[in-house]
Amino acid sequence: MRFTSKGKVVYAFVMGWPEKEAVIKPLGSNAAGMKVVNVAMLGFKGKLQWTQGADGLKVQMPAAKPCDHVIALKVTSA
Repeated sequence: MRFTSKGKVVYAFVMGWPEKEAVIKPLGSNAAGMKVVNVAMLGFKGKLQWTQGADGLKVQMPAAKPCDHVIALKVTSA
């Protein structure tokens, strides 16, 4: 996983396709100190289901994957 940021947005690049969910430990409520308000997947038009807890940001993957190699998640904080 790789990261970049701009303002209140962090882009998390997941290498490969997680089967059911991606867990991003550095963006957990305790580790990152940031409150996530939205998570979107670039190239996917639907809404994602996600939760932010002490053990990480958990993002449910959609049934259809937009790419076979790298998934880009746009994580917006308050």
